[in-house]
Amino acid sequence: MAAGRGLLSAVAVAVLTLAPLPASAAGDQQAGISVTPVPGDRFASKSGTHLELGVVNPRVPFTDRVRILNVGSDSATIDVYPADAIPALNGGFGFSAEGQPTHDVGAWIKMAATRLQLPGHSSTVVPFRLVVPTGAGGGEHVGGIVAEPAATGGGGGVQTKTRFAMGVYLTVPGAPTSSPVPTRSPDDGRGGPPTTVTITKLTLHPKGRDICPRVSYANPTGLVIDPRARLTVDSSLGLGSRRVTVDRLGAVLPGASATVTLPCLHGLPPGPDTVRLTLTSPQGTTSQSKDVFVEGWPLFLALLFLLILLVLIAFEMWRRHRARQRELEALRAAVAGPDSAT
Repeated sequence: MAAGRGLLSAVAVAVLTLAPLPASAAGDQQAGISVTPVPGDRFASKSGTHLELGVVNPRVPFTDRVRILNVGSDSATIDVYPADAIPALNGGFGFSAEGQPTHDVGAWIKMAATRLQLPGHSSTVVPFRLVVPTGAGGGEHVGGIVAEPAATGGGGGVQTKTRFAMGVYLTVPGAPTSSPVPTRSPDDGRGGPPTTVTITKLTLHPKGRDICPRVSYANPTGLVIDPRARLTVDSSLGLGSRRVTVDRLGAVLPGASATVTLPCLHGLPPGPDTVRLTLTSPQGTTSQSKDVFVEGWPLFLALLFLLILLVLIAFEMWRRHRARQRELEALRAAVAGPDSAT
């Protein structure tokens, strides 16, 4: 325990080592703060915006550092704290606020410093320590490290501040301890554990020849999944089709769900149509179909009525023609009857 406190004391000194920002970075914007991986960190993502720690075993301490930047010209007091990832209604996820209870990655991370005083156009490095507790569910976990301006006391009115979060991704060995969506992935045919997102509800909201679909989907797997959506509308009368594709529908955390409104489709083929939604990710594909009747334009309805009327007229003419043929055949038979008898 004493050694651990000594380590934290050592890294706390490192926090106070400030570095000026390059002129180009300082000039990108007039004010603001951010938190990013330290340049050259082997766990930094390719984009350099978050950390990808890979597999982290329970009870094995993991240490790394993050960089805090003050890109403004004024000195800033900055709060730094770990946070859990929390699902957003419209897909994706955010991070818990300061002071909110944390139960996942946000509870596993301990920052070497939680409040900084940074001069303008400067940066510093803050070490952190992460320990996955025994009994943590397997699969992918997401948390974050947040930097935000410290709250200022006094003054009336509404005060706003912007916080900046850096994602921390890691994988815990083993199977998830629980799944709030205990359903098997459709079309896998194996009856095993689910492997991709599932569509829980698809509503179309038709209005005239337009629809604005809304989909609810859940992630019963142990991975963060951001599916690709493809919506296709095909006319049952052969009047054409429409389709729309969304490359990233919105990431969902393991065991979480989301509801997203897809782009509206306009000018659909009138009459009965079939709507098919397919969600695709590296883990698999799931789809759902629905039938909808699209109200046609007046000319189409008039032409359809005329077509039906012509069919009825043609049928009636054919029926009368057949009746006349039967009468002529009966008359011929009656006339030919006496001659054949003699």
